[in-house]
Amino acid sequence: MLRFLSGGGEMGTLMRAHDWSSTPLGLPQNWSQSLRAVVRLVLTSSHPMAVFWGSEHIFFYNDAFRASLGSELHPSLLGAHGRSGWKDIWELIEPQISVVMSGEGATWHDDQLIPITRHGRLEEVYWTYGYSPVHEESAPNQVGGALVVCTETTAKVLGNKNADFQLRLEEKLRDLNDVQSVKAAACEAVGRELLASFVAYTEIDKAEDYVTSEDKWIASGFLAIAGAYRLDDLGDAIIAELRAGRIVKVDDTSVHLFTAHKPQEAVYKALGTRSLVCVPLLKGGQLVAALSVLYAKPRVWAEHELGMVREVIGRIWSAVARAQSVADLVESETRFQAIANSIDHMVWSSRPDGYHDYFNQRWYEYTGVLQGTTDGEAWRNMFHPDDHARTATAWQNSLTTGAPYYIEYRLRHHSGQYRWVIGRAQPVYGQRGQISRWYGTCTDIHEIMEARNVLARSREELEQIVTDRTADLILAAELLRQSQKMEAIGQLTGGIAHDFNNMLAVVMGALSLVRRGLGPHDPTLRHVDAASDSARRSAMLVKRLLAFSRQQSLAPETVNTNTLVEGMSDLLSHTLGSHICVVNQLANDLWLTHVDPNQLENVILNLAVNARDAMPGGGVLTVVTHNADFGMPEKAQTLGMVPGDYVMLSVRDTGVGIPPEALSKVFDPFFTTKAVGKGTGLGLSQVYGFLKQSGGYVNIRSNPGAGTSVEIYLPRLFTDAPHTILPVAASTARNAHKKVVLVVDDLAHVRRFVLDALADLGYVTMEADGGLEALRCIDAYPEISLVLTDIVMIDMDGRVLAEEICRRRPQLKILFMTGYAPQTVTQTESVAGGIKRITKPFTVEELARAVAQIFDAPTLTTATDSSTAEYERKPA
Repeated sequence: MLRFLSGGGEMGTLMRAHDWSSTPLGLPQNWSQSLRAVVRLVLTSSHPMAVFWGSEHIFFYNDAFRASLGSELHPSLLGAHGRSGWKDIWELIEPQISVVMSGEGATWHDDQLIPITRHGRLEEVYWTYGYSPVHEESAPNQVGGALVVCTETTAKVLGNKNADFQLRLEEKLRDLNDVQSVKAAACEAVGRELLASFVAYTEIDKAEDYVTSEDKWIASGFLAIAGAYRLDDLGDAIIAELRAGRIVKVDDTSVHLFTAHKPQEAVYKALGTRSLVCVPLLKGGQLVAALSVLYAKPRVWAEHELGMVREVIGRIWSAVARAQSVADLVESETRFQAIANSIDHMVWSSRPDGYHDYFNQRWYEYTGVLQGTTDGEAWRNMFHPDDHARTATAWQNSLTTGAPYYIEYRLRHHSGQYRWVIGRAQPVYGQRGQISRWYGTCTDIHEIMEARNVLARSREELEQIVTDRTADLILAAELLRQSQKMEAIGQLTGGIAHDFNNMLAVVMGALSLVRRGLGPHDPTLRHVDAASDSARRSAMLVKRLLAFSRQQSLAPETVNTNTLVEGMSDLLSHTLGSHICVVNQLANDLWLTHVDPNQLENVILNLAVNARDAMPGGGVLTVVTHNADFGMPEKAQTLGMVPGDYVMLSVRDTGVGIPPEALSKVFDPFFTTKAVGKGTGLGLSQVYGFLKQSGGYVNIRSNPGAGTSVEIYLPRLFTDAPHTILPVAASTARNAHKKVVLVVDDLAHVRRFVLDALADLGYVTMEADGGLEALRCIDAYPEISLVLTDIVMIDMDGRVLAEEICRRRPQLKILFMTGYAPQTVTQTESVAGGIKRITKPFTVEELARAVAQIFDAPTLTTATDSSTAEYERKPA
């Protein structure tokens, strides 16, 4: 009848001996078939199984289940009501059982925490289990009970938690290279994981006399005494355990054999400790460190916690050793760098295979390269190309044989020059006798090599050097003589031109006065016109001489060269003819310049005509403009220019070109490559003089048969202020009435012509033969309205006279007469830029226009400080 209770091991015996009559189930012989079947299943199974039966959840289980229970639960759980037997966890499991008993089906639970009291303490126990309904026709919902099939997974879960903790700790310690940071981080991780009061990593001295606690983690509200303690104060029993490599575990210091007697009791009381675990670390059989975890209250230590602390101290030791190694390496590296950078030599090292991986600071200072750019094989790029092969051979021989490396070669210096150095290197051998590294130096010996080379040079070499330098000096002297020759010719032609202009002024003036007295049909008129034409052509020749000598009178203005070139397009096309194609290549955003626009047009026209003559069969003439930056001295020196910004204009042709022997003479006056009667030889010399007088430069390049390019450079103007053009008088007659003009010139024949011409124009005239006489007239005759004066005079030049006139009579108008523009004229124009001038020679009509314009122009007055000779325009 009760065969279903037979067997079943210990639990089968207990089931048969149990008084079931006192339970809601009653005697076993009265149990239902379903209950008997499930009991038989549980008792005969080797897998942990149990049953909750009926509305009171009567509990019974098998031998495999019993193995997970402590004496606190077994055998009292057999036949117990579920609520009373599992009172500590009933609120957790009852809802799960109810789901099954209500007929909703089976449930399953993985790694469920079921804290139970066993082995004398409350333990964290993890189960993976399922509840399955046991069919019973007479029971509510036709479910008589819940079959429990389970497996305890505590070891697995706690093992995974410990593994996760160790992984997180390892990741945290991996990023720390400071020894103290490693210790502190590990202590904090253990303290937070175990909810400890105090965690300390303690190190023990070599004599094992003292334990030092410096790196610790303290929970809030816990006071611990840090510092050094005598190891004996902890108790002989504890010290013996630690020295033996065994973990010391104390659940309660007040009752434990190791800590409950004096004087150890006082030590732990002073530490505020009631429970502790201490894991020793032995190296070579000696106690070197320990990890201590302290609690303010008693507690029971689990095996997995002890295992976790044991594993942590090993990780701490490894991390501390690694951090210490890093610290030692950094200290060693710092020491090495300090030594390597404190010497004057360049220090380097390489791997056994010759790969260069270190250079000291002297190397980078000497070569001027960036850090790391000469690593590997890139260091060879610093050698002189001619030294590559032999240095590579010597270095490879040392790598192969282990012989010391020694060679002299040229190394690129940060200045860009190659300097001689000595390269040395010695191998360093490892424990097995193999080369582990090469250490080398480079030493600058350039001065020594230069001295050696000087001593080693032969007499022939020295003579060659002297010969070459002598040739250079001769060439420099020739260039200086050429420059002096051009300057002397310029001075001579300027002086001649000035005197010739004065004579031409009388000739042209006289002819114009004679012509005014002749009728339109007078037969003498054609002779006068012929003479006047010859005089004008002579004046043009003189003008070209003045241009070459840089003494022509210029009227500089703000000029946009592109606009000027575009305005000359039609003129060039008509002048050059249909067989010449004119092309403009003008730069955008071209800078402004400050030159005489009329003279610049003459320069372009002159160059264009020369280009046309060089292309008798037709060709292309190209006018190019662009901005030229010669800010660097070495760039400017190529053309003999002053460094600065320039506007470049070039005229290029596709003509016959100029022979090399003639190219250096093209700017000389009266030199021409054209046939006799085809040119005066003053065209390019006039271009040269105009540019020099304007602060510019000219360069000519030519290849026979490939054309010629003439480049002119004009100084950049750093202002775009518009040029002011004063209004011109509509007529001369209305200005002449009662106007008194003082004519000042030290040449009587010039003065006589001007006086006659002014008188003929209706002006009242006075004369003075110099500056001093002119000042006496100005003081004596306030009715003088205009002073017409020469600039270059013997007793007082026109500039000084103009300044004195402005000081004495600021409203008095001044008109200069000049045959050329030496330094005196230039200074006068720069100081009193508003004063007008008329260039000799001039006709009566030109004189009339100039005088009329000066009377219509605003008056010049002196500034408050007359010593500065500054002027400003005032309304007339």
